[in-house]
Amino acid sequence: MTPARSTEAKCVICRRLRKAPEGQRMSDLPAERVEPSPPFTYCAMAIVNNKRLNTKGSPKFTKLKLRNIYHIVRMNIWSCCLDSQSGPVQDYIPRQTAGRMSQPEDGNHATVPGLVQPNLLIPSVALGWISIPQSSVAKRTKPTDTMAFLKYAVMVQKYRTPLLIAGCAGVFSAQMFYHAFPKNTYRKLYQAWNKGEPANLSDKLESVFQQVLKDYSFDTSGGYSAFASFGFHPGGAGVPWLPSGAHIGIPANFNSTPNDPDGITNRTIFINGKEVQWDTDIGTAFKDALVFSTEAQKFAIAREVARLELGGPMLNAAVAPFCLAGVMVYGVTLKQIFRIHTGPVLFRGVVNVVALGLGAVSYFLTSDAVGQWLDYKSDHCAASVSKDYAKGGVEFYDKILSRNRTLRVLMGQKGEEMYASTGNLFPASLLRLKHAPYTSRRDGILGLLK
Repeated sequence: MTPARSTEAKCVICRRLRKAPEGQRMSDLPAERVEPSPPFTYCAMAIVNNKRLNTKGSPKFTKLKLRNIYHIVRMNIWSCCLDSQSGPVQDYIPRQTAGRMSQPEDGNHATVPGLVQPNLLIPSVALGWISIPQSSVAKRTKPTDTMAFLKYAVMVQKYRTPLLIAGCAGVFSAQMFYHAFPKNTYRKLYQAWNKGEPANLSDKLESVFQQVLKDYSFDTSGGYSAFASFGFHPGGAGVPWLPSGAHIGIPANFNSTPNDPDGITNRTIFINGKEVQWDTDIGTAFKDALVFSTEAQKFAIAREVARLELGGPMLNAAVAPFCLAGVMVYGVTLKQIFRIHTGPVLFRGVVNVVALGLGAVSYFLTSDAVGQWLDYKSDHCAASVSKDYAKGGVEFYDKILSRNRTLRVLMGQKGEEMYASTGNLFPASLLRLKHAPYTSRRDGILGLLK
Protein backbone atom coordinates (compact mmCIF):
# COMPACT_ATOMS: atom_id res chain seq x y z
CA MET A 1 0.00 0.00 0.00
CA THR A 2 1.39 3.34 -1.01
CA PRO A 3 1.93 6.08 1.62
CA ALA A 4 -0.91 8.12 0.08
CA ARG A 5 -3.42 5.27 0.30
CA SER A 6 -2.24 4.46 3.83
CA THR A 7 -2.79 8.05 4.94
CA GLU A 8 -6.16 8.17 3.18
CA ALA A 9 -7.25 4.94 4.91
CA LYS A 10 -6.49 6.46 8.30
CA CYS A 11 -8.37 9.72 7.59
CA VAL A 12 -11.89 9.60 9.10
CA ILE A 13 -13.22 12.41 6.91
CA CYS A 14 -11.95 10.74 3.74
CA ARG A 15 -13.49 7.41 4.69
CA ARG A 16 -16.87 9.06 5.31
CA LEU A 17 -16.82 10.89 2.01
CA ARG A 18 -15.65 7.92 -0.05
CA LYS A 19 -17.59 5.11 1.64
CA ALA A 20 -19.12 2.47 -0.56
CA PRO A 21 -22.86 2.81 -1.29
CA GLU A 22 -25.16 0.50 0.72
CA GLY A 23 -28.40 -1.10 -0.36
CA GLN A 24 -31.53 -1.65 1.73
CA ARG A 25 -32.37 -5.22 2.56
CA MET A 26 -36.03 -6.08 2.07
CA SER A 27 -38.12 -9.09 1.24
CA ASP A 28 -40.00 -9.58 -1.98
CA LEU A 29 -43.34 -7.88 -2.35
CA PRO A 30 -46.42 -10.05 -1.74
CA ALA A 31 -47.89 -11.68 -4.79
CA GLU A 32 -51.13 -9.72 -4.45
CA ARG A 33 -49.12 -6.51 -4.87
CA VAL A 34 -47.53 -7.42 -8.18
CA GLU A 35 -50.00 -9.77 -9.85
CA PRO A 36 -52.86 -8.20 -11.84
CA SER A 37 -56.28 -8.69 -10.18
CA PRO A 38 -59.81 -7.23 -10.48
CA PRO A 39 -60.61 -4.06 -8.50
CA PHE A 40 -61.42 -4.43 -4.77
CA THR A 41 -60.06 -7.94 -4.57
CA TYR A 42 -57.93 -6.91 -1.58
CA CYS A 43 -59.23 -4.28 0.89
CA ALA A 44 -58.06 -2.81 4.17
CA MET A 45 -59.54 -0.67 6.91
CA ALA A 46 -58.00 2.25 8.75
CA ILE A 47 -59.51 3.31 12.11
CA VAL A 48 -59.50 7.08 12.55
CA ASN A 49 -60.97 8.28 15.84
CA ASN A 50 -63.28 11.29 15.64
CA LYS A 51 -62.13 12.15 12.11
CA ARG A 52 -63.97 12.47 8.81
CA LEU A 53 -63.01 9.93 6.20
CA ASN A 54 -63.45 11.31 2.72
CA THR A 55 -63.00 9.44 -0.57
CA LYS A 56 -63.25 10.74 -4.07
CA GLY A 57 -66.60 10.29 -5.76
CA SER A 58 -68.30 8.91 -2.61
CA PRO A 59 -70.23 10.40 0.32
CA LYS A 60 -68.50 11.43 3.49
CA PHE A 61 -68.20 9.04 6.39
CA THR A 62 -69.18 11.21 9.36
CA LYS A 63 -67.37 10.69 12.64
CA LEU A 64 -66.56 7.00 12.55
CA LYS A 65 -66.09 6.06 16.19
CA LEU A 66 -64.67 2.97 17.72
CA ARG A 67 -67.84 2.21 19.65
CA ASN A 68 -69.90 2.10 16.44
CA ILE A 69 -67.58 -0.32 14.63
CA TYR A 70 -66.24 -2.39 17.51
CA HIS A 71 -67.45 -5.58 15.85
CA ILE A 72 -65.17 -4.85 12.88
CA VAL A 73 -62.01 -4.10 14.90
CA ARG A 74 -59.57 -7.02 15.21
CA MET A 75 -61.66 -9.13 12.87
CA ASN A 76 -61.17 -10.29 9.35
CA ILE A 77 -64.04 -9.09 7.24
CA TRP A 78 -65.28 -9.69 3.78
CA SER A 79 -65.19 -7.47 0.77
CA CYS A 80 -67.61 -7.28 -2.06
CA CYS A 81 -67.22 -5.76 -5.49
CA LEU A 82 -69.10 -2.54 -6.10
CA ASP A 83 -70.63 -1.45 -9.35
CA SER A 84 -68.54 0.82 -11.47
CA GLN A 85 -70.77 3.88 -10.91
CA SER A 86 -69.98 4.11 -7.20
CA GLY A 87 -66.50 5.42 -7.82
CA PRO A 88 -63.27 4.37 -6.18
CA VAL A 89 -64.36 3.43 -2.66
CA GLN A 90 -62.07 1.74 -0.17
CA ASP A 91 -63.44 -0.48 2.60
CA TYR A 92 -61.45 -0.34 5.77
CA ILE A 93 -60.31 -3.18 8.03
CA PRO A 94 -57.44 -3.38 10.55
CA ARG A 95 -54.12 -3.57 8.79
CA GLN A 96 -52.81 -6.40 10.94
CA THR A 97 -55.86 -8.56 10.09
CA ALA A 98 -55.93 -7.84 6.37
CA GLY A 99 -55.31 -11.01 4.44
CA ARG A 100 -55.57 -12.50 1.03
CA MET A 101 -59.21 -13.00 0.09
CA SER A 102 -60.21 -16.12 -1.80
CA GLN A 103 -63.07 -16.34 -4.21
CA PRO A 104 -65.61 -19.07 -3.30
CA GLU A 105 -66.97 -21.40 -5.86
CA ASP A 106 -70.43 -19.85 -5.93
CA GLY A 107 -68.91 -16.42 -6.64
CA ASN A 108 -71.33 -14.61 -4.32
CA HIS A 109 -69.08 -13.70 -1.40
CA ALA A 110 -65.39 -13.35 -0.76
CA THR A 111 -63.90 -14.95 2.31
CA VAL A 112 -60.83 -14.33 4.41
CA PRO A 113 -58.89 -16.90 6.48
CA GLY A 114 -59.27 -16.51 10.26
CA LEU A 115 -62.82 -15.15 10.36
CA VAL A 116 -64.20 -14.45 13.84
CA GLN A 117 -67.93 -13.93 13.54
CA PRO A 118 -70.57 -15.11 11.06
CA ASN A 119 -73.36 -12.98 9.67
CA LEU A 120 -71.56 -9.67 10.14
CA LEU A 121 -72.88 -6.50 8.53
CA ILE A 122 -70.24 -4.87 6.38
CA PRO A 123 -70.59 -1.15 5.58
CA SER A 124 -70.45 -0.23 1.92
CA VAL A 125 -71.13 3.09 0.23
CA ALA A 126 -72.86 1.70 -2.82
CA LEU A 127 -74.76 -1.26 -1.34
CA GLY A 128 -75.31 -0.08 2.26
CA TRP A 129 -74.94 -2.89 4.81
CA ILE A 130 -74.13 -6.32 3.34
CA SER A 131 -74.94 -9.47 5.36
CA ILE A 132 -72.36 -12.23 5.14
CA PRO A 133 -73.91 -15.72 5.57
CA GLN A 134 -72.57 -18.23 8.07
CA SER A 135 -71.50 -20.54 5.27
CA SER A 136 -68.78 -18.09 4.29
CA VAL A 137 -67.07 -18.33 7.67
CA ALA A 138 -63.79 -20.14 7.36
CA LYS A 139 -62.66 -20.17 10.97
CA ARG A 140 -63.72 -18.84 14.35
CA THR A 141 -61.41 -17.73 17.09
CA LYS A 142 -62.11 -17.37 20.80
CA PRO A 143 -62.86 -13.71 21.72
CA THR A 144 -60.34 -12.04 23.96
CA ASP A 145 -61.06 -10.22 27.21
CA THR A 146 -60.57 -6.90 25.46
CA MET A 147 -63.17 -7.74 22.84
CA ALA A 148 -65.63 -8.85 25.54
CA PHE A 149 -65.03 -5.61 27.45
CA LEU A 150 -65.56 -3.56 24.30
CA LYS A 151 -68.75 -5.48 23.57
CA TYR A 152 -70.27 -4.72 26.97
CA ALA A 153 -68.96 -1.16 26.95
CA VAL A 154 -70.60 -0.46 23.60
CA MET A 155 -73.84 -2.08 24.76
CA VAL A 156 -73.90 0.13 27.86
CA GLN A 157 -73.07 3.20 25.78
CA LYS A 158 -75.78 2.43 23.25
CA TYR A 159 -78.52 1.64 25.77
CA ARG A 160 -77.37 3.85 28.61
CA THR A 161 -80.66 5.75 28.94
CA PRO A 162 -82.88 2.63 29.10
CA LEU A 163 -80.37 0.97 31.43
CA LEU A 164 -80.33 4.05 33.67
CA ILE A 165 -84.14 4.14 33.80
CA ALA A 166 -84.29 0.41 34.53
CA GLY A 167 -81.64 0.74 37.24
CA CYS A 168 -83.41 3.65 38.94
CA ALA A 169 -86.73 1.80 38.77
CA GLY A 170 -85.13 -1.32 40.23
CA VAL A 171 -83.54 0.58 43.13
CA PHE A 172 -86.82 2.39 43.86
CA SER A 173 -88.76 -0.88 43.78
CA ALA A 174 -86.28 -2.54 46.13
CA GLN A 175 -86.64 0.34 48.59
CA MET A 176 -90.46 0.31 48.34
CA PHE A 177 -90.89 -3.46 48.57
CA TYR A 178 -90.59 -3.18 52.34
CA HIS A 179 -93.51 -0.71 52.42
CA ALA A 180 -95.59 -2.20 49.61
CA PHE A 181 -96.16 -5.38 51.62
CA PRO A 182 -95.83 -4.28 55.28
CA LYS A 183 -97.96 -7.15 56.58
CA ASN A 184 -95.48 -9.73 55.27
CA THR A 185 -92.29 -7.75 56.00
CA TYR A 186 -92.47 -5.06 58.67
CA ARG A 187 -95.20 -6.60 60.79
CA LYS A 188 -93.56 -10.02 60.97
CA LEU A 189 -90.22 -8.44 61.81
CA TYR A 190 -91.46 -6.22 64.68
CA GLN A 191 -94.33 -8.35 65.97
CA ALA A 192 -94.27 -8.87 69.75
CA TRP A 193 -94.51 -12.46 70.98
CA ASN A 194 -95.80 -13.87 74.23
CA LYS A 195 -95.26 -17.53 75.18
CA GLY A 196 -94.60 -18.56 71.59
CA GLU A 197 -97.68 -16.77 70.23
CA PRO A 198 -98.05 -13.35 68.54
CA ALA A 199 -99.10 -10.82 71.16
CA ASN A 200 -102.46 -9.13 70.62
CA LEU A 201 -102.94 -5.40 70.90
CA SER A 202 -104.84 -4.54 74.06
CA ASP A 203 -108.28 -2.96 73.89
CA LYS A 204 -106.90 0.14 75.61
CA LEU A 205 -104.24 0.76 72.97
CA GLU A 206 -106.67 -0.04 70.15
CA SER A 207 -109.02 2.61 71.54
CA VAL A 208 -106.18 5.14 71.74
CA PHE A 209 -105.16 4.36 68.15
CA GLN A 210 -108.70 4.84 66.84
CA GLN A 211 -109.00 8.12 68.77
CA VAL A 212 -105.80 9.42 67.12
CA LEU A 213 -107.17 8.61 63.66
CA LYS A 214 -110.42 10.36 64.55
CA ASP A 215 -108.60 13.46 65.80
CA TYR A 216 -106.60 13.42 62.57
CA SER A 217 -109.89 13.34 60.59
CA PHE A 218 -109.10 9.96 59.03
CA ASP A 219 -111.53 7.19 58.26
CA THR A 220 -111.03 4.60 61.01
CA SER A 221 -112.27 1.77 58.79
CA GLY A 222 -109.32 1.50 56.40
CA GLY A 223 -105.82 2.63 55.45
CA TYR A 224 -104.22 2.19 58.89
CA SER A 225 -103.97 -0.75 61.26
CA ALA A 226 -102.13 -1.28 64.55
CA PHE A 227 -100.41 -4.29 66.10
CA ALA A 228 -98.42 -5.05 69.24
CA SER A 229 -94.69 -4.57 68.67
CA PHE A 230 -91.55 -4.82 70.75
CA GLY A 231 -89.41 -1.80 71.59
CA PHE A 232 -90.07 1.37 73.52
CA HIS A 233 -91.87 3.72 71.09
CA PRO A 234 -94.14 3.32 68.03
CA GLY A 235 -92.96 2.76 64.47
CA GLY A 236 -94.75 2.30 61.18
CA ALA A 237 -94.36 1.23 57.56
CA GLY A 238 -96.48 1.12 54.43
CA VAL A 239 -98.35 3.50 52.16
CA PRO A 240 -101.91 4.36 53.27
CA TRP A 241 -103.45 4.53 49.80
CA LEU A 242 -102.06 1.15 48.66
CA PRO A 243 -104.25 -1.95 49.06
CA SER A 244 -102.01 -3.30 51.85
CA GLY A 245 -102.32 -0.01 53.76
CA ALA A 246 -100.04 1.18 56.56
CA HIS A 247 -99.22 -0.78 59.73
CA ILE A 248 -98.19 0.94 62.97
CA GLY A 249 -96.57 -1.00 65.80
CA ILE A 250 -97.38 0.09 69.36
CA PRO A 251 -95.03 -1.23 72.09
CA ALA A 252 -96.21 -3.01 75.21
CA ASN A 253 -94.96 -0.31 77.59
CA PHE A 254 -97.76 1.94 76.30
CA ASN A 255 -100.14 -0.24 78.33
CA SER A 256 -98.58 1.19 81.48
CA THR A 257 -99.61 4.46 83.09
CA PRO A 258 -97.97 6.51 85.85
CA ASN A 259 -100.51 5.02 88.29
CA ASP A 260 -100.23 1.46 86.91
CA PRO A 261 -96.68 0.53 85.80
CA ASP A 262 -97.38 -3.22 85.78
CA GLY A 263 -96.87 -3.37 82.02
CA ILE A 264 -93.16 -2.67 82.68
CA THR A 265 -92.35 -3.93 86.14
CA ASN A 266 -93.80 -7.37 85.45
CA ARG A 267 -91.34 -7.82 82.57
CA THR A 268 -87.66 -8.72 82.68
CA ILE A 269 -85.27 -6.48 80.74
CA PHE A 270 -81.61 -7.38 80.23
CA ILE A 271 -79.00 -4.73 79.36
CA ASN A 272 -75.45 -5.92 78.65
CA GLY A 273 -76.45 -9.35 79.91
CA LYS A 274 -77.62 -8.00 83.31
CA GLU A 275 -81.19 -7.83 84.54
CA VAL A 276 -82.52 -4.38 85.36
CA GLN A 277 -83.46 -4.13 89.05
CA TRP A 278 -86.59 -2.00 89.26
CA ASP A 279 -86.19 -1.27 93.00
CA THR A 280 -82.84 0.52 92.55
CA ASP A 281 -82.42 4.23 91.83
CA ILE A 282 -81.26 3.67 88.25
CA GLY A 283 -84.03 1.10 87.73
CA THR A 284 -86.66 3.53 89.02
CA ALA A 285 -85.38 6.27 86.70
CA PHE A 286 -85.48 3.88 83.77
CA LYS A 287 -89.04 2.77 84.65
CA ASP A 288 -90.24 6.39 84.88
CA ALA A 289 -88.72 7.12 81.44
CA LEU A 290 -90.74 4.27 79.88
CA VAL A 291 -94.12 5.34 81.27
CA PHE A 292 -96.04 7.88 79.15
CA SER A 293 -99.25 9.74 79.77
CA THR A 294 -102.19 9.32 77.40
CA GLU A 295 -101.38 12.64 75.68
CA ALA A 296 -97.78 11.58 75.06
CA GLN A 297 -98.96 8.23 73.70
CA LYS A 298 -101.36 9.97 71.31
CA PHE A 299 -98.60 12.29 70.10
CA ALA A 300 -96.21 9.37 69.47
CA ILE A 301 -98.84 7.53 67.43
CA ALA A 302 -99.91 10.69 65.59
CA ARG A 303 -96.28 11.38 64.69
CA GLU A 304 -96.03 8.03 62.87
CA VAL A 305 -99.39 8.60 61.14
CA ALA A 306 -98.19 12.03 59.96
CA ARG A 307 -94.90 10.60 58.64
CA LEU A 308 -96.70 7.96 56.60
CA GLU A 309 -99.31 10.46 55.41
CA LEU A 310 -96.55 12.79 54.17
CA GLY A 311 -95.22 9.98 51.96
CA GLY A 312 -92.10 9.37 54.03
CA PRO A 313 -91.41 5.89 52.61
CA MET A 314 -91.66 7.14 49.02
CA LEU A 315 -89.46 10.17 49.70
CA ASN A 316 -86.78 8.01 51.31
CA ALA A 317 -86.98 5.48 48.46
CA ALA A 318 -86.63 8.21 45.81
CA VAL A 319 -83.25 9.40 47.13
CA ALA A 320 -81.22 6.44 45.83
CA PRO A 321 -82.55 6.59 42.20
CA PHE A 322 -82.05 10.36 42.19
CA CYS A 323 -78.40 10.00 43.23
CA LEU A 324 -77.87 7.12 40.78
CA ALA A 325 -78.98 9.40 37.93
CA GLY A 326 -76.74 12.08 39.39
CA VAL A 327 -73.70 9.81 38.97
CA MET A 328 -74.25 9.77 35.21
CA VAL A 329 -74.76 13.54 35.16
CA TYR A 330 -71.57 14.04 37.17
CA GLY A 331 -69.59 11.79 34.83
CA VAL A 332 -70.82 13.43 31.61
CA THR A 333 -70.36 16.94 33.01
CA LEU A 334 -66.81 16.34 34.21
CA LYS A 335 -65.81 14.77 30.90
CA GLN A 336 -67.22 17.73 29.00
CA ILE A 337 -65.51 20.24 31.28
CA PHE A 338 -62.09 18.61 30.99
CA ARG A 339 -62.67 17.53 27.36
CA ILE A 340 -61.72 13.92 27.89
CA HIS A 341 -64.81 12.30 26.39
CA THR A 342 -62.53 10.62 23.85
CA GLY A 343 -59.35 10.87 25.87
CA PRO A 344 -57.25 8.09 27.39
CA VAL A 345 -59.08 5.28 29.14
CA LEU A 346 -57.17 5.93 32.37
CA PHE A 347 -58.38 9.53 32.62
CA ARG A 348 -61.96 8.52 31.88
CA GLY A 349 -61.74 5.82 34.54
CA VAL A 350 -60.52 8.36 37.11
CA VAL A 351 -63.45 10.65 36.21
CA ASN A 352 -65.89 7.76 36.63
CA VAL A 353 -64.48 6.98 40.07
CA VAL A 354 -64.81 10.65 41.06
CA ALA A 355 -68.42 10.64 39.80
CA LEU A 356 -69.18 7.56 41.90
CA GLY A 357 -67.67 9.25 44.94
CA LEU A 358 -69.76 12.38 44.39
CA GLY A 359 -72.85 10.22 43.98
CA ALA A 360 -72.17 8.42 47.29
CA VAL A 361 -71.65 11.69 49.16
CA SER A 362 -74.81 13.10 47.58
CA TYR A 363 -76.75 10.03 48.70
CA PHE A 364 -75.62 10.34 52.32
CA LEU A 365 -76.31 14.08 52.53
CA THR A 366 -79.64 13.93 50.68
CA SER A 367 -81.00 10.95 52.63
CA ASP A 368 -80.09 12.60 55.93
CA ALA A 369 -81.66 15.90 54.85
CA VAL A 370 -84.88 14.15 53.79
CA GLY A 371 -84.99 12.16 57.04
CA GLN A 372 -84.55 15.27 59.21
CA TRP A 373 -87.17 17.18 57.21
CA LEU A 374 -89.65 14.35 57.74
CA ASP A 375 -88.87 14.32 61.47
CA TYR A 376 -89.55 18.03 61.91
CA LYS A 377 -92.57 18.03 59.62
CA SER A 378 -94.24 15.01 61.28
CA ASP A 379 -93.68 16.55 64.73
CA HIS A 380 -95.22 19.81 63.55
CA CYS A 381 -98.26 18.04 62.06
CA ALA A 382 -98.83 15.92 65.18
CA ALA A 383 -98.42 18.86 67.57
CA SER A 384 -100.79 20.99 65.47
CA VAL A 385 -103.74 18.65 66.10
CA SER A 386 -104.43 20.22 69.48
CA LYS A 387 -102.71 21.82 72.43
CA ASP A 388 -102.88 18.54 74.37
CA TYR A 389 -100.99 16.79 71.57
CA ALA A 390 -98.29 19.50 71.72
CA LYS A 391 -97.91 19.08 75.49
CA GLY A 392 -97.77 15.34 74.98
CA GLY A 393 -94.99 15.86 72.42
CA VAL A 394 -92.86 17.80 74.91
CA GLU A 395 -93.37 15.06 77.50
CA PHE A 396 -92.59 12.34 74.95
CA TYR A 397 -89.20 13.82 74.02
CA ASP A 398 -88.33 14.61 77.64
CA LYS A 399 -88.92 10.95 78.50
CA ILE A 400 -86.82 9.77 75.50
CA LEU A 401 -83.92 12.02 76.59
CA SER A 402 -84.21 10.75 80.15
CA ARG A 403 -84.28 7.13 78.93
CA ASN A 404 -81.15 7.65 76.82
CA ARG A 405 -79.26 9.22 79.72
CA THR A 406 -80.19 6.22 81.86
CA LEU A 407 -79.09 3.79 79.17
CA ARG A 408 -75.81 5.69 78.92
CA VAL A 409 -75.16 4.71 82.55
CA LEU A 410 -76.49 1.15 82.32
CA MET A 411 -74.58 0.27 79.14
CA GLY A 412 -71.22 1.55 80.38
CA GLN A 413 -68.57 2.26 77.74
CA LYS A 414 -70.86 1.31 74.88
CA GLY A 415 -73.53 3.67 76.18
CA GLU A 416 -71.08 6.57 76.30
CA GLU A 417 -70.19 5.91 72.67
CA MET A 418 -73.86 5.76 71.61
CA TYR A 419 -75.55 8.49 73.68
CA ALA A 420 -74.51 12.03 74.49
CA SER A 421 -74.80 13.46 77.99
CA THR A 422 -77.91 15.39 76.85
CA GLY A 423 -79.63 12.20 75.68
CA ASN A 424 -79.17 12.74 71.95
CA LEU A 425 -77.76 10.02 69.72
CA PHE A 426 -74.23 10.38 68.47
CA PRO A 427 -74.02 10.26 64.65
CA ALA A 428 -72.85 6.98 63.18
CA SER A 429 -70.16 8.79 61.14
CA LEU A 430 -68.95 12.28 60.32
CA LEU A 431 -71.05 12.44 57.13
CA ARG A 432 -74.23 10.90 58.52
CA LEU A 433 -76.92 12.27 60.86
CA LYS A 434 -80.00 10.28 59.89
CA HIS A 435 -82.40 11.79 62.42
CA ALA A 436 -82.85 15.22 63.92
CA PRO A 437 -81.61 15.66 67.53
CA TYR A 438 -84.28 15.03 70.14
CA THR A 439 -83.50 18.31 71.90
CA SER A 440 -84.16 20.35 68.75
CA ARG A 441 -87.37 18.42 68.06
CA ARG A 442 -88.57 19.16 71.60
CA ASP A 443 -87.63 22.83 71.27
CA GLY A 444 -89.61 23.01 68.00
CA ILE A 445 -92.76 21.82 69.75
CA LEU A 446 -92.16 24.26 72.62
CA GLY A 447 -92.06 27.02 70.00
CA LEU A 448 -95.53 25.99 68.83
CA LEU A 449 -96.89 26.16 72.35
CA LYS A 450 -95.59 29.71 72.77
